[in-house]
Amino acid sequence: MQDMLPYLSPVRSGGVWIALASAGLLCGLLMVNLIRPEFSFWPAEEKWKKATALWLFRVFCAATVCVALFDLLLTAPGHWLRYAIGIPVMTISYALTLWGYRLLGIENTYFGSEGLVTTGQIEDTRLNSSHPVESRLPASA
Repeated sequence: MQDMLPYLSPVRSGGVWIALASAGLLCGLLMVNLIRPEFSFWPAEEKWKKATALWLFRVFCAATVCVALFDLLLTAPGHWLRYAIGIPVMTISYALTLWGYRLLGIENTYFGSEGLVTTGQIEDTRLNSSHPVESRLPASA
């Protein structure tokens, strides 16, 4: 394993750049969507927009996981405090993700709108023409 370490570091760096590029592109497209709602990148209706959003998100997630795994291989096991804090944070984060799926509906994860939650704490994230948040968006040219 020690003889592979010089090769793993550049691969890890490449993973960081892939994650940053995909996240940056996704964020850029979402910002365009925020400024110009008629672009309708999210939630997407057109097939190419759905595919682009999903693939950029998947590439970002996969690259992030790969970078984390390479970090484990490239660094020493570390102090026990690293795990005492990291494992509960990871467990709580995963539990919050599952709770969010249950709250919002797993069917809505991939562009579904059947039973989409539009009230409560996430009301301001669900824009529609009758919602007051719509009036705060910049007018499109």
